[in-house]
Amino acid sequence: MPKKVALLVGISSYHQQGLSALPSATKDARAIKQVLQHPDKGGFAETDIILLANPTEEKMKDAIYNLFANRNPNDLVLFYFSGHGFKDEKGNLFIAIPTTKTDQNKTVLTHTAIGASFVHEKMTASLCKKQIVILDCCFSGAFTKGLALGNKSWAVLSSSDDIEYSYAPEASELSIYTRYLVEGINTGVGDLNNDGKISIDELHKYTKNKVEEDSPKMNPLLKDGNGGCNIVLAKSRQDDPKLIYRKLVERFAREEEQKSISLKCIFDGKITDSFKRYSLEKFQKNLNWTTEEAKAIEDEVLKPYRERKQKFNEYENFFVKALKECYPLSKGNRKTLKDFQRLLNLRDEDVEQIEKRILDSLPTPPITNQLPKPTIGGNTQVNPPQILQPTKPNKAQAVSNQSPGNKNISANKPPENVSVIKHPINSVSSQPPPSSKRNQTQDNLDSEQAINKYTKLRDLLAAKKWKEADEETAKVMLRASGKELLGYLSKDDIKSLPTEVLHTINQLWVQYSGGRFGFSVQRSIYLQASKNYDRLGDRLGWKKQGKWLYWRELNFSEQAPKGHLPSGTCPLGTVEGWIWDGCNVVSVLLSRSDF
Repeated sequence: MPKKVALLVGISSYHQQGLSALPSATKDARAIKQVLQHPDKGGFAETDIILLANPTEEKMKDAIYNLFANRNPNDLVLFYFSGHGFKDEKGNLFIAIPTTKTDQNKTVLTHTAIGASFVHEKMTASLCKKQIVILDCCFSGAFTKGLALGNKSWAVLSSSDDIEYSYAPEASELSIYTRYLVEGINTGVGDLNNDGKISIDELHKYTKNKVEEDSPKMNPLLKDGNGGCNIVLAKSRQDDPKLIYRKLVERFAREEEQKSISLKCIFDGKITDSFKRYSLEKFQKNLNWTTEEAKAIEDEVLKPYRERKQKFNEYENFFVKALKECYPLSKGNRKTLKDFQRLLNLRDEDVEQIEKRILDSLPTPPITNQLPKPTIGGNTQVNPPQILQPTKPNKAQAVSNQSPGNKNISANKPPENVSVIKHPINSVSSQPPPSSKRNQTQDNLDSEQAINKYTKLRDLLAAKKWKEADEETAKVMLRASGKELLGYLSKDDIKSLPTEVLHTINQLWVQYSGGRFGFSVQRSIYLQASKNYDRLGDRLGWKKQGKWLYWRELNFSEQAPKGHLPSGTCPLGTVEGWIWDGCNVVSVLLSRSDF
């Protein structure tokens, strides 16, 4: 008779100081065990589930071998891991064990960990035709690199893609990804087509949707072969009233969220629509449920929405605080905000939405005749604006306020204590002079409107001051997008940057570096790397020993690798930070072919 066999590994404790503890990892493995061994859910026999918490390398390798060895073709095997994952310079995934070591640069030593290739070998050698791997670790999407299982039916569920980190919550909870895997099986909501079975594909779709609601920067993946996505992992009871009620709440929550999005606000996790509330209360009454029983299900479903709303509120309050301290934002405050954004795990799009709403709510337009001059300490010498509690703009404001900090001057007269700032002109004249025998870049530089736009960049590049030129490039791109006050650029900003701006910046870099640096140089390498940002980082020297560098660690010399500059953070509009942060904007920039 076919068996269902599972190996569940959770590693929370690491001996090396460079690897942080993950309290949720062992809890993750235990939670998976509970749903798998339930007779009405996973249906695995308890004796066919091996649970390892913080195992030694030998014990873990033995368990992996035994999982796949001596299996019948019709068996189903499942390998689950929660803990630290990392990659080497070639992009190969490794699983960290308690004794994994790092060097003085905190780079993980691969020979002290277990490579994905070891698991691949055992999967390939196994006679079992149905194999499932679930990985809840950073860079888990890289597991399938080099995996070839012939005619076997297989599926790999990963908490992130091959260039992303996974995120761990508070110590008392499960990890974000495993939490929704367990929820999908335990409650039955993972059965999306209501046929009483939860396939790998259904579980992935449910989990991915919930993870992205909770933690938008995570991108769970499913990769499979020979119909592995159709493998049935668990069962669900479609006549279970709790499941029916839960799915109803799920549907109402999605509808409320869509309504909030259309109103350009954040769903607060409350179902207030009178018709929806009546439907839920009628359901409760028919089942003779107490209010507490129904509320428990609603709270569980709505918790991610409420937590996300809380994160937005925290960033909103922090941004207002930063504006009160320094306006326009100093480079230091912008960097602090970026760090806080990463801590809350918010996307660039989320942050831009929050900041735009707050800037639109200011009582005065930030408009003046020139950009503020920096003080000796590096802060900007401008009186801070009066900060009101953020409010949604009325319809009249929505018409006149097309971009943050760019309001209708006649309708909003600034108070005396606020300096008035006027953005420099953002477009270069498209009319070339009559005698146009010189190159177009020089013509752009000589146009009266562009005199203060590119000449500083040109002079810095001519002087081989690459670091300063990188900073100036970010400022030029900010000005061209009209986002100086926001202090950073999003993917949409990069998409809408005028071709002329990118062309001029690129030509300056290419010209003065002798063809070594520039966006077009990077784009060529990006295409060679199959548009993979992780591989691009390796080729441009933005990574060292598999670890992404910070801007200050880059090589600002002509000996830098080809395409090393402009930096990966430059298109963000602020060079300070981790080069990996530029993934989204750089990918969009280098996908453009018009410069």
